[in-house]
Amino acid sequence: MIIEMNPFAYVRRTRADCWKKRPVVLRYYASKDELILKAWGFQLGNSYKITFGIPFPDSYSKKKRESLLGMPHQQKCDLDNYLKAFQDSLLKADQTVYQIHARKIWAEEGFIEVENT
Repeated sequence: MIIEMNPFAYVRRTRADCWKKRPVVLRYYASKDELILKAWGFQLGNSYKITFGIPFPDSYSKKKRESLLGMPHQQKCDLDNYLKAFQDSLLKADQTVYQIHARKIWAEEGFIEVENT
């Protein structure tokens, strides 16, 4: 299944987020809701492959974009934070997951591609 949206990373929350409503936390919850809607009906298995397509920043030149397209994304945010956010959105309890093959790559448009194995 390919979900066309910008991947988002897990956000560390504090107690104050209950009443302060930091913008980063609000964006996290909005992205989480978007993922739930776009993945409606998809059942995530105990073993899966996942690819996060991270869109280029607007500041990257056309030449730089062409050279990086499909290459590994080795900048912030960490892969495990993308996985935490993904599993937090689609799984009530993630202790049943025993195998994940994950990667993050550069892409023109953001996407999340997931396949049960």
